[in-house]
Amino acid sequence: MPNEPELVIRWQNVPDSQAPRVPEEWSIETDFFTSTDGFSISFYDPDHNRLQGLELEPVELLLGSAQQLLGRVDVTVNHGDGVLDIQGRDYIADMVECNVDPTFAINKDEELSSAITGAAKTVGIKAVMSDSDAPVRNVRTGVAVGSPASKTFKTLRLSDYKPKPGQGIYDFLNKICSAHGCTMQPATTRNAVMLTAPHYDQKPAYTIRRSKSQSAGNIVQRATATRGYGSFPTFTLFVGKGVVDGGSTGDIRTAVPIADYIKGRAEIQAIVNERAVAGRILPKDGRNADGQLYRLLYCKDEGAKNQEQIDRRAYRAIGERMKDSLVYDVTVNGHTDPVTGAIWAVDTICQVEDERTGVSEPLWIKKRVLSQSSKQGGGRTTMLQMIRPYSILLEVA
Repeated sequence: MPNEPELVIRWQNVPDSQAPRVPEEWSIETDFFTSTDGFSISFYDPDHNRLQGLELEPVELLLGSAQQLLGRVDVTVNHGDGVLDIQGRDYIADMVECNVDPTFAINKDEELSSAITGAAKTVGIKAVMSDSDAPVRNVRTGVAVGSPASKTFKTLRLSDYKPKPGQGIYDFLNKICSAHGCTMQPATTRNAVMLTAPHYDQKPAYTIRRSKSQSAGNIVQRATATRGYGSFPTFTLFVGKGVVDGGSTGDIRTAVPIADYIKGRAEIQAIVNERAVAGRILPKDGRNADGQLYRLLYCKDEGAKNQEQIDRRAYRAIGERMKDSLVYDVTVNGHTDPVTGAIWAVDTICQVEDERTGVSEPLWIKKRVLSQSSKQGGGRTTMLQMIRPYSILLEVA
């Protein structure tokens, strides 16, 4: 692939003269819904001194000038023959592995951003950013890939959330973020985190084409389209106790027929509406076993604090099951789109035209693995996993 950017490794405390040489193999793995990004690098360096003492070393990984990961080394494996394998995660791992200090407490009416910095300041988090501040996807891709998401989550106010003894910082804060319709993602500096939701409303930054005749210029090595309908609910009911109109505590509930969730999605509608029961069926009514599918998803949700939160939790639960309606896994040559020059990144849109798997629509990139090997048969590849935009809704549509 022409003009492919090279991997750049910046060690925080290791001078260049003492840094290990020749990364023979490496990979960077990112998933929008996984707490931390991971990386692995295999070095060959005949100077054994340069392969010592790298444990816990902070590192920045870039492709060309485009930052891909800020993290640290978790594990080293020294093979004793000049080969050193290292593995690590991004700096969010510090929040995953560190427990909330028992002296921390959220104040009444405290804003979400203040609660995050209050709980995570022990691992150096001092700022909370949103997609409108600085879209990370533009940094990862190396190009501008559409306007930032307009919604901000930083000023949302919290109810009574308390960490459990021994609960990890990330686990505690992630549950609060989920209740408020957002996720916590790494930013481009170690002292900040991003609050964001999947940004489905953007133009495609990439295009993948694969014809039945494998036309020239095709970048696809292999691809599969998995359409799974084994667990989605036909009717969802969440109930709980929370703040209702007037500020008192009362019953809160949300009921979602699957037809409401899949509005506007032609392929899913054609399958589900024809083969699934519409609405809820009560035991006293029963039904004939006519081959039509009925699945109730019921939850007594003790975590939701108000109607908005129980709505979000219900839609998130449906989305986690509905996203399997189309999962497109593909491995492509190189690390960039040959037309736009954008480095493959999560939370972006790709237009997929794959005649072999019957996919012809824009898809949202949920996961990517950049990798390179200098060994025979290796080279630069990117593995991608995509789902339909709006499959997972953290906010009620």
